[in-house]
Amino acid sequence: MKKAFCRIISFVLALSALVFPLASCSKYNFPESTEEDTETVLIIGDYEVPFEQYRYFFMNFKAEYDGGSDSYWRSLGAKEKSKMFYVIDDLVRAALLRCYATFSLALDHGIDYKSGAVQKEVVESINDSIEKDFGGFDAYLDAIAAAHMTHSVYRFAMSELEVEERLFEAMKEDGSIKSDADTVRAAVESGEFCRAKQVLIMNDEGEKPEDNRKEAENVLLLAQLGQDFDKLVADYGEDPEMITNPEGYYFVRGELIEEFENAAFALKIGELSDIISSPLGYHIILRLEPDEDYINENISTLGDTYAAGKFRQAVDDRGEDMEITATDFWRTLTIDNFFYGE
Repeated sequence: MKKAFCRIISFVLALSALVFPLASCSKYNFPESTEEDTETVLIIGDYEVPFEQYRYFFMNFKAEYDGGSDSYWRSLGAKEKSKMFYVIDDLVRAALLRCYATFSLALDHGIDYKSGAVQKEVVESINDSIEKDFGGFDAYLDAIAAAHMTHSVYRFAMSELEVEERLFEAMKEDGSIKSDADTVRAAVESGEFCRAKQVLIMNDEGEKPEDNRKEAENVLLLAQLGQDFDKLVADYGEDPEMITNPEGYYFVRGELIEEFENAAFALKIGELSDIISSPLGYHIILRLEPDEDYINENISTLGDTYAAGKFRQAVDDRGEDMEITATDFWRTLTIDNFFYGE
């Protein structure tokens, strides 16, 4: 349920900017990206997005619809495939926008992902992980290929993680983000924090969404009739965090998946939601009054939550100021460019 920071998979700027000495500092001979890989597909703000980055996101979002099989698309007509292309493209653009917004915001705080300090950490991290995490160079190449990544995409993912950590700490140090106890308590009092519980009926692989919807309707009816919500969570819920965290979620904007978050914040204290659909399945949400004792006992953890939410909001705000422009190369793309090759 928790939504991690958007993990960038490669932010290549202009192609000439890619050739700073990263590979030359490594002990491995990494394969170069192909000419198609480096073709600019989108322009986000001042950043040029190569096809290899776009393809990584597209293939992974696409897998959420087809389960990793080309057979799904063979059953669709041309109009249906075209419609789905644009649905997935919207998801890709949103993900890439968050990525580039992080780089743009970082520059305001004196952090450049192309700098020697950042790239030194990236090189060392990649070299270490190839042996420790992947089990060798060949295994590394196989793993990133299976994830629809090139080495360039992976190394810029590592660059983003390094930049993100540095930016987060810089914003806390310069006061752009505050997380002290007084700030957290004021945020709770002003309604920036929401406390909620849910019964989640997940659409797992192989299940029929319409059957899960009927189960969610049954749970909602029971809740409306006054059955104990915690018992409904225990009997029907498929969110493990609801079982291990009986206090429910305490969260700010930008922390949880959008559908859950929007519905929870729209509720009044003590109010029950209707059935909320999301990529996970169906949610029935109960908003609760924040518990003062819980807040006092967990003020440090809530401070971390608040700071992380403010960070994500700052990145999103920067993204709103960045225009996305498609290139002629993007206009040639269809679903057929993203098959698995079964």
